[in-house]
Amino acid sequence: MQEPLDIKSNYLAVFGFLAAILISILTPISLLEAIVAYLIVMVASNVLDGATIRRRFPFEMWLILGCALSIAQAFSQSGLADFLSDGIFLLVGSQNPYFALITLFIITVILTETITNAAAAAIMLPIGLSLSTIYNVSSLPFIMGVAYAASACFISPFGYHTNLMVMSAGGYKVMDFIKTGWKVSLAYTIAALIVIPIVFPF
Repeated sequence: MQEPLDIKSNYLAVFGFLAAILISILTPISLLEAIVAYLIVMVASNVLDGATIRRRFPFEMWLILGCALSIAQAFSQSGLADFLSDGIFLLVGSQNPYFALITLFIITVILTETITNAAAAAIMLPIGLSLSTIYNVSSLPFIMGVAYAASACFISPFGYHTNLMVMSAGGYKVMDFIKTGWKVSLAYTIAALIVIPIVFPF
């Protein structure tokens, strides 16, 4: 077990972290580069050790995010996002982008119930941006629609790791999530689709 940090090490850790953020804001250095430099300084100063970093750094989360962003880039560069957004455009018509937002939201909700929310957002965001271009409207409603829909994992225990944790600890079954979750998901979807266009107009 690691010993508690002394006062000097605590100050170095806190002010070093704040310095890394300020450097990323005030200089061309990115936040990631500044944080990596900060970690190197912490290790060199014996404030952190390799074992602590390996134990506390969310490598799995970064792996999921990296894969999700790679999928999003592939969707954009391959033209698949444009192809799917054209399909949604033909399906809902050219008159009202609100129906496109509804369609995008529902598809994202379905995706986030089966895969991780980060992956669902990464897949659907390029499609939402493409829809905003097709309809020649603000991209914010589509961006926020994807963001909120990707967080709407209430029906399935498989879309979010905390759902699986609760399922295991409480002895729940998939049907328990479905029975309760569809009501929450429906209320959440209706509320989001009403509020998003008001707060973030087209």
